[in-house]
Amino acid sequence: MNGITNGAAVPAAWHIIARAGLARVAPTCAVMPVDLIPLRGLLLRRAVLAALLVADRPVSPGDVADALHLQGVTTMPHLTKGPSRVIADLLAHQVRRGTVVKTGPALFAVVPDSMSRSTRWRCLHWRQQLRSGE
Repeated sequence: MNGITNGAAVPAAWHIIARAGLARVAPTCAVMPVDLIPLRGLLLRRAVLAALLVADRPVSPGDVADALHLQGVTTMPHLTKGPSRVIADLLAHQVRRGTVVKTGPALFAVVPDSMSRSTRWRCLHWRQQLRSGE
């Protein structure tokens, strides 16, 4: 039994965040809504790939969207598609590029040697660009 959640099922997004060392304590009550920072373009791509790299297992676009929400970011709110659909489209493009592989219905994983060491570092440290405003 998990002492934090008292045996309740933990969303997959928590595992992505906890594995990255970003979550210190899982909330046991409803989280207050915060203003989410919208991401797009290269920064969104790096954030999504970082979630896949940290997860180290196949994850769904919904789990990635949840993980990004827990980190205080989302996709552009003026789009007609929801965040998980935008992330699914981004991942489908990455599958065509060969960076990501589809392992099952709505499950994606990073191809181990598909990116250079510097690109991997940039993906894992995408928050630094968010703070610097680049």
